Amino acid sequence: MTSGIGQGITLEPGQYVTLAVSFTPSGTGKSSGMVSLTTSTSNTPVNIPLSGNGVVGTHSTTLGWDPSESAVIGYNIYRTPAAYECWTKLNSSPILATSYTDWDTQSGNAYLFTVTAVSAGNVESGFSNATLAAIPVQ
Repeated sequence: MTSGIGQGITLEPGQYVTLAVSFTPSGTGKSSGMVSLTTSTSNTPVNIPLSGNGVVGTHSTTLGWDPSESAVIGYNIYRTPAAYECWTKLNSSPILATSYTDWDTQSGNAYLFTVTAVSAGNVESGFSNATLAAIPVQ
């Protein structure tokens, strides 16, 4: 993506224009590109190499659930990559809210989430029905 000029611009001697180039690799790993500037002089075009590392984008996933009909001190939230079912507890202690935002979901992945209710004495219920979240490719 470029900004600062449109389709092209003609400069008189002594004039200048600022050109901003944003290089955003579309995939993970090393990537390269090129900006080519053409002038009326004999030493053109001038090529400016671009390089960068594409990274997996981070997304957030927000869950919400109905409160337990039993007396609870909070809820635990669990996540697994959709293909694994090896659950990881996301919170260190029961949360009181009936919603939770996971800030560590990655672009192009799918996850299953489940919630448990925790009663007095830290007695944890079984898992709720799992919910699938598919994170779009960035």
